[in-house]
Amino acid sequence: MTAEHIFVCQGRPRLAADVTEGSIFIRGWDGDTVRVEDCTGAEVKQRGSKIILDSSRRCSCKVYLPRNSDVNIDGTNIEIDMAGIRGRGRIDFTGGAVSIENWQGDLEIDCTGGNVRLGQCEGKIGIDSSSGNVEILS
Repeated sequence: MTAEHIFVCQGRPRLAADVTEGSIFIRGWDGDTVRVEDCTGAEVKQRGSKIILDSSRRCSCKVYLPRNSDVNIDGTNIEIDMAGIRGRGRIDFTGGAVSIENWQGDLEIDCTGGNVRLGQCEGKIGIDSSSGNVEILS
């Protein structure tokens, strides 16, 4: 899938991603739809207000969510670059790196062998990390 896909959600959008290897670029935007662009190696589908990104092989995706959205990501050997979201988030990954900027809301990160970088994040944040670096910037 390489074309742009646009999803209309009734209620608060939720991204649920399960990625074996690859990269996900996520940005909050002022629109009211979810846009998935330049997505290779992953299946993308919608169930109600949930957008599901599923991949058992290497993938790369750009996802644009309305700013008020929730994000749930499970991954292995994954690079996540996320910014501009107000919501609840849970990220569970092994290997790779997560960079989150300008997050507002509750955020839970569980990582093994991965690096976490947070900047300008507000809300209740929990990080459980083993054998990785954690950097928190104000």
